[in-house]
This record gives sequence, structure tokens and C-alpha cells, in this order.
Amino acid sequence: MKSPSIAAFDARLDAWVERHWPALSVAGYALGFASLFGGVALHAYQSHFAHAVQTRCGATCLAIPGFDYVAAALCGAAAILLVWLIARTALTLQSRLVDSVTQLRPGNPSTSLPPLWTAVLHCLIGCIVFFVILALATPHSAGRVHLSLHGRGALELFLGWWIGGLVVLKFFWRQYRLN
Repeated sequence: MKSPSIAAFDARLDAWVERHWPALSVAGYALGFASLFGGVALHAYQSHFAHAVQTRCGATCLAIPGFDYVAAALCGAAAILLVWLIARTALTLQSRLVDSVTQLRPGNPSTSLPPLWTAVLHCLIGCIVFFVILALATPHSAGRVHLSLHGRGALELFLGWWIGGLVVLKFFWRQYRLN
């Protein structure tokens, strides 16, 4: 049982959050977009994927100053588009396969959170994306490739794709589910 002082503090905190919820939710979504974009862009830059793209592009791209930064930023933007695509595809599957069977009206706003299978699919796709970035950035020798998310790579995957990406997935899910 909570002590009376803790219960009073908890009640005041809940009241404050309820009054400021619109601003807090906007800040949370903005932080989710920033962490998804930044985590993937940072991973693309630190894994040397952006430099590998610049090298494969040729002399024209090598002459452009800051090309690797732009390539890393484009990877971050592509991650946001990929999460949008995951949300749209999963919502279509949810409404056509699950909601039609359970007799819910498609587009029913009663479930504004993505189902667990969507979050698991999102996390699996994130692992694949991060290892593909590593595979394309790593020079291959004798047909063997050693890939690992060591150091910051695991942190970028966890904070960027999983936490930030799940917030962005929730944002897109709510946007299209409520419309």
C-alpha cells in the first residue's frame, strides 16, 4: 500500500500529466522521429555504409564534400519511410484479415495501438536492415563476412530502431487507424 504522501504526489503528477498531455505527446512523437532518424543515420555513418556508397558511386560522388553525411541522412529518412510502409501494410492486413473475422468495423478507432505482431515484425525488419547496412559496408574477403553489432551499433539499433521506431510506428498506426 502506498503511503499517503506518495499517493498525494502520484495524484498531483497524474493531474499535471493530464493537463499537459497534448504537449507531452507531441514532444514524445518528435523525440521518436528524431531517435529513429538519428539512430539509423548514425549507424549508416559509423558502419562506413555511407562512405561505401560514396566510393561505389565513383569519382563524381567522391568529389562532393560531405556526401557521406548526406547519404547517412538519407538512410535515416528512408527508415522513417520504411516504418510508414510497415504501418500501412500491417494496418491493411489487420483490417482485411483480423478485423473482418472478429466482426470489428474496419478503421475502428477502439484499438489505437499497433498489435504485438506488428511490433515484432517491425523489430525483426529493423534487425535485418541493420545487418544489411553492415553487410554492404563491410569489405568481403574470400567469400566470408563477419557481421556484429558491437559498441554503438547495438545502442543505435535499440534506441533508434526499436524505441524510436516503435513510437513512429504507433504514430502512423494512430494516424491511419483513426481516419
